[in-house]
Amino acid sequence: MKIENNQFILETKPRGVGCVYVGISILGATMVSGAVLYLNAVSGNLSWMDLPAPGFAILLGSILFMAGFSHKKMDFNATVIIDKEKQNVTFFKTEKRKYSFGMGLLSFIRIVEVMKSRTSGSGSSRRTEHYPTYQIFLVKKDGSHFWLDTFLDKEATEEFILSLHGFCGIAVRDECGFSLDRSTTSQYSNEFSEGISGHSEFIEIKDTQKGQQISLKKNRSLFTNSLAFLFYILFFSAPIMVLFIMRDPDWYFWIFFGVFSLLWYGILFLIVSVSMKKYIVYLNYDHLTIEIGYKISLLNRFMGAIIVIPRDKMEYIRVHRLEGGGFWLTISANESLSIPEPNFFQRSEYLNVEPMDAMFANEKIYGLWEITGYARSGMEADYADLLYLEDMLQRQFFLKEKPLES
Repeated sequence: MKIENNQFILETKPRGVGCVYVGISILGATMVSGAVLYLNAVSGNLSWMDLPAPGFAILLGSILFMAGFSHKKMDFNATVIIDKEKQNVTFFKTEKRKYSFGMGLLSFIRIVEVMKSRTSGSGSSRRTEHYPTYQIFLVKKDGSHFWLDTFLDKEATEEFILSLHGFCGIAVRDECGFSLDRSTTSQYSNEFSEGISGHSEFIEIKDTQKGQQISLKKNRSLFTNSLAFLFYILFFSAPIMVLFIMRDPDWYFWIFFGVFSLLWYGILFLIVSVSMKKYIVYLNYDHLTIEIGYKISLLNRFMGAIIVIPRDKMEYIRVHRLEGGGFWLTISANESLSIPEPNFFQRSEYLNVEPMDAMFANEKIYGLWEITGYARSGMEADYADLLYLEDMLQRQFFLKEKPLES
């Protein structure tokens, strides 16, 4: 956080993950080097029965080495600029893709306490600790939330709020009991909202017999595909390596190995199937349909789901920026809507309401789409795409913004 040239500048960056990824890469490189040195040392007396163990070590080491560089494929960097002179708020991850809205659209600054948990220790000494976090949001007049930062103690929260309120004069609503409520001291007339005239290539919209179909796409790099391929090869080869290690096993080993292999490859089959899961939204004149499906009909029968939200059950549609910088396009429904609780396999990250439970405890909200906080610009959909879809859905179902005052 810094204030300069009449601007309140807040930059979001990854926190202390670099050393962890470096350590993973070093571990992977060590495993590969050790296996290669071993093969070189015994090359004169090497038989094909000796290959699986070092081969497995090379494969696992390669995966760890590549995984250590995977954080470079994630972009946590984002910048928010509150410009008091221009009376606008600007958000961007790259200079080429910016989004702005007027400060006249803001209603108040909200402080929310959200409990989190972390686990430490292992075995009998394993324990779970719950601790509070204090999240700061800009709240627009239509009720949409825009996350700014998160703190772990009162002092840091108070320092940030006093700086922010002193800079912009927007009212503060403290829901943490820190006595940080503040009234409005500055008024802003700029209610500009940047129009979204189109969407990126990562939004696919087409007319079908089921209705207007909407889906989100991602670009998978060669690096990501290679890492996934190596992971599947590792998973597939694990039981085979056990066969090579075991020399002259007893008969009961084959019973155990048979059961183990069935379970192991069953899990691998589920992992591959889940990675191919389809999430599609269909729009019709009087309802919205969410379809979670699989290419294999048997899986579709037991793991697929179809969720219908009628037009008369919808309250409003909003785009929120939640903690971590991820964006959610959400739909709020009235209390009469009843959606069956999905089973383990039917769960979708898009319908996950957990990130919003503390934020909107008195509302029934479902997440339709999420753009993660680490999404790289140019590789998948972004904030502007969700705003485009928000406007599209509002026009489709004749929904109007619901002002907080009402």
